Amino acid sequence: MKKIILSLLLSLPVMASSGAETPLMITRGHVDLLGLEWDTEQEEPLSLIVETETPDGEISCPPEDCVVVCPESMKMSLPEGTPLGDGGDWLWILPQSHYEGVPFVGICAEDIPSDLFRDSIRIQLTGVEGPGNFLLWQSTSGIDLRMDSRDGFSSGDYLEIQAGAHAHYNWGFTSPGVYQISFRAHATKVGESEPIYSPEALYTFHVLPLPELSPFETWQAIYWTAGDAEAAPEADPDRDGLPNLVEYAAGTHPLEKDSANPLSIGFIRKEGERYCQLSFSKSAAATDCSCEVIARDSLSGDNTEEILKPISEETGEKGIKTLFEDPAPLSSKGKFYQLKVSLLR
Repeated sequence: MKKIILSLLLSLPVMASSGAETPLMITRGHVDLLGLEWDTEQEEPLSLIVETETPDGEISCPPEDCVVVCPESMKMSLPEGTPLGDGGDWLWILPQSHYEGVPFVGICAEDIPSDLFRDSIRIQLTGVEGPGNFLLWQSTSGIDLRMDSRDGFSSGDYLEIQAGAHAHYNWGFTSPGVYQISFRAHATKVGESEPIYSPEALYTFHVLPLPELSPFETWQAIYWTAGDAEAAPEADPDRDGLPNLVEYAAGTHPLEKDSANPLSIGFIRKEGERYCQLSFSKSAAATDCSCEVIARDSLSGDNTEEILKPISEETGEKGIKTLFEDPAPLSSKGKFYQLKVSLLR
């Protein structure tokens, strides 16, 4: 069970904000996924980009701004005697030949000047995260296996392409799910001895069918592509002091700073003593998390904590507003209250 504890006294600071855009979903048509670009105006002039055809025309974008979809129809059973796996194993394949309704994935160095580098450009596989393994090969008279994550990563997991050239490979995945695959290119300029490296480029693939998402995972997918570190429950990408899991529970925007505390604090007086009441409104969409309020005398040391019992609940269209009351009167030393949000599994 993932737990996020948000500590509150009587106020919570808020800071910066940021924005996000919906990633481009590449589901069909030709795409130069490993597109090489040379731009001397950039600090790192060699880079990997994505160039693809859309209904609105051709576009170029950074790899992290798109998702490549491998449909379930490309789930293939392997024959005996190939280096891709045992006979009968399943492999989801983005093929090197064009198939209608499937991304036709290319490697492109057509925009690189032919006299720029003294030899070919090497594209290295640097990482694979996902539910299975990744393979990349070319089929001609046989199978030329260029990348294979089944045995980890090594200097042998690469492909080469000449400036001005274009090529297609088969991209294989051993299980359905979301993959994050990273590459880095390098080449040596004419007249120089040290290679020039591109920044590492991270690509996201959705190999269908994707597993069913929990409500929290569905919420994450609205704002981030799979595997983005900013999507983690404990991350705070807008730097407003509210971790993502708390933003989810409260129904607030994780990429826009919030000026109000999610936990409202007030006081009542009974028999000459002041008591603290706290309220929290949990989003109606946050069905897979629980929210508790904890009272402490201090945030350090081995002090006693008490989980406050709710005294009332009010259900509305946007969610459930719960009122908590500390049974102990507020002393001159004050009190610390924490909102604890836990994911239910």
